[in-house]
Amino acid sequence: MQGDLPDFLSTEVVRQFDLDWGKNGAKRLGKAFAHAVGDARQPWQKELLNTWRSELPVVGDDAKSRTELIEVFRVALWYSPSLLELLAIDDLETLLDLLHASMLGLSRRLTLAGASGISDSLVSAVTRDSELLLALLRTRSHADIRISGLLAPGAERCRRFAFLIDEVTMLIAGSAIVMKSRITLQTRKPENLHKTPDLLYSLGLYLTGDSGAGSICVTEVSDEED
Repeated sequence: MQGDLPDFLSTEVVRQFDLDWGKNGAKRLGKAFAHAVGDARQPWQKELLNTWRSELPVVGDDAKSRTELIEVFRVALWYSPSLLELLAIDDLETLLDLLHASMLGLSRRLTLAGASGISDSLVSAVTRDSELLLALLRTRSHADIRISGLLAPGAERCRRFAFLIDEVTMLIAGSAIVMKSRITLQTRKPENLHKTPDLLYSLGLYLTGDSGAGSICVTEVSDEED
């Protein structure tokens, strides 16, 4: 959905957003609104984005609200990468901390499930979080050094994420579940890592600053969900 909608259509989008995302809303249309935000050039698009930004600091331990925000930012930041420039350092720090809490919980659930008990839905949740993390790694090229340092190799947050990705990679690679991602990556994995999902393998290299990360490239971003 483009930002240059006729006024009556953009007004309707905002109205539907208020119904779906407002107080007591079901929040079932997050993906659609994440596309609608686009690059947030228009005031009505900024209104949607700022609603999500304002929710970041107040989510706390509410796992459902945390998942909803992770999902909309995952879709929005891949649909319009330039949106990252509109997020302040406080937004990014909070989003990264929410993402880490989510991934930590998923890692614990994977461990409890064991290789034979890992489900498709659990792996899909890891995929969701991993796609957002990959999008947020673009902060490394941000002009603000405070932001570019958030996930720089060796930074505290980066080390914490690297540890988690290493854990979930081993658990998922040892299961029978195939990870399906909207992000198609070109990688050069060693033969002994053929069962490692491309997304997790790539994140592992990026987070540790491995020189092999330079050979990875995104070849496709699909709007379709598996």
